[in-house]
Amino acid sequence: MRNVHNKIKGFFLWNFVIRLIFETCLEFSIAVIISLPFAIKKIRNSENWLEAFDYGLVIFLAGTVLLLPLFIIFFYCLNYEKMGTEKFQKKFGSVYEGLRINRSALFYPVLFILRRVSLAVVALYAEEFVWLQLSSQLFFTMISACYLLHFKPFDGSLI
Repeated sequence: MRNVHNKIKGFFLWNFVIRLIFETCLEFSIAVIISLPFAIKKIRNSENWLEAFDYGLVIFLAGTVLLLPLFIIFFYCLNYEKMGTEKFQKKFGSVYEGLRINRSALFYPVLFILRRVSLAVVALYAEEFVWLQLSSQLFFTMISACYLLHFKPFDGSLI
């Protein structure tokens, strides 16, 4: 029974949280970009503790979105030798699930996050410049396609 409890605890305390942050990076980016200017100005002049908590959460999410690519790079570099072990895959496997375990393939999550953050920034700040939105997204799509075709980071043979 204790072993089952440890597996469930490990899944929900690490794999689930990291995967959630990774997958919801676009939503976090949009929320941060919209709310951050207000949060920085009004966190000290909040009318109640809920408003201060909301602004504090926005600042925390901004840090999370900005530091996640760096965390992923350092995490992969520090633990590259351990990635093939079963114990490591049980604990951190959802972060690189479906990817080949080589250094060039492990850059894909960083590229994924940067594409999402750039989409949020361009969509919210360049709303009147459709040409800039299209050009930037075309640019990031071409970079992603070149990366996928050159390094083939996934286990499957679809790309």
